[in-house]
Amino acid sequence: MRKYEKKEITKVERAYLETSITCNKCGKTKQLEGEDYEREWQSNVFQSFTTHFGYGTRHDTEKWNFDLCEDCLTELVRSFKHLPDGFREG
Repeated sequence: MRKYEKKEITKVERAYLETSITCNKCGKTKQLEGEDYEREWQSNVFQSFTTHFGYGTRHDTEKWNFDLCEDCLTELVRSFKHLPDGFREG
């Protein structure tokens, strides 16, 4: 038979908070401040993209991560021959 003693354990967690976000195309930077939710709201003017290239492509097995500000994203989308569903000029 085993007996147990209750013991409280405090778990230490390490979190990394974003301090800024920079557009990979134009270089515009936004400093993020405040609580987690405030930083998330502030970063909403940037969009993050991830793309994976498959075997046999020019960028065989590469994975790219980048961020674009709203202005650069809008400029990019306006250059499309076929605009995406939901895109509105603005």
